[in-house]
Amino acid sequence: MAVCVAVIAKENYPLYIRSTPTENELKFHYMVHTSLDVVDEKISAMGKALVDQRELYLGLLYPTEDYKVYGYVTNSKVKFVMVVDSSNTALRDNEIRSMFRKLHNSYTDVMCNPFYNPGDRIQSRAFDNMVTSMMIPVC
Repeated sequence: MAVCVAVIAKENYPLYIRSTPTENELKFHYMVHTSLDVVDEKISAMGKALVDQRELYLGLLYPTEDYKVYGYVTNSKVKFVMVVDSSNTALRDNEIRSMFRKLHNSYTDVMCNPFYNPGDRIQSRAFDNMVTSMMIPVC
């Protein structure tokens, strides 16, 4: 499962970052912010194809020795970044896609809340619980 999940605004500031274990939190924040360069490169490489294409999943952004970083971008250019433990070889690409779809659906629910101001940090309990369920393996 994921060890870090981040929602990054169109202007590249964090709307939501959650990581576990918390002692590596600064390392995960750094990984998320460095991955934004790769996300921007992939988006600009797609260019007009992104408008016509329904696929928002960017795939593997970059691997490190211990982790793999995946990306997803919405139509409104909000970016989702997920850091996954490299030792978890059972996690397939289609499972990562479904995790991003679940995250996107939950993000849409947050945006539809009339009390949420777009651009503010996400402080929804339902969103936080959904991210927690993606991060903690169900036993």
